[in-house]
Amino acid sequence: MGFDIFKGETSISDLVKRLFNLQEQSSDTAVKQLEDALLKANPQLKDISKVPTGSIITIPDTVPQAASAQPLATPDLLRAFAADRAQKLRTSLQQRLAKTSARGAQATNAILALTQSKDLQSAAEKNADLKRSLTAAVEAATARLKLIQTQKKTQ
Repeated sequence: MGFDIFKGETSISDLVKRLFNLQEQSSDTAVKQLEDALLKANPQLKDISKVPTGSIITIPDTVPQAASAQPLATPDLLRAFAADRAQKLRTSLQQRLAKTSARGAQATNAILALTQSKDLQSAAEKNADLKRSLTAAVEAATARLKLIQTQKKTQ
């Protein structure tokens, strides 16, 4: 069994022609047999428009391998491809986490700044419940900032 990478073909016929280096004048019967074998091994190709470019395609053993115009993807090539995709996903995740942390820190700092306003401090001096709530909010915001800093280090 071999593998190849989907390159965005718009029809099964185009894919078969690329994979097996078939010319436009190739017999319809041969193309149809290759299409059927490819679809059987890769049911996701039934709606080829939904197959993402870069997806791995299985080339079944029943297909004549010698007909292929290019060497099929080897396990090493597939591992390299998977490692590259994993690295890109990891980088994307790190960037998203950094943005989320930055937004969380910004919002928490805004809350802390609000708790320091003269009007709120004055109101808290006159209302014991507000003062307790304000103290709890400051403690929670401070703990949140420490957590964000710890998460940044972990990332």
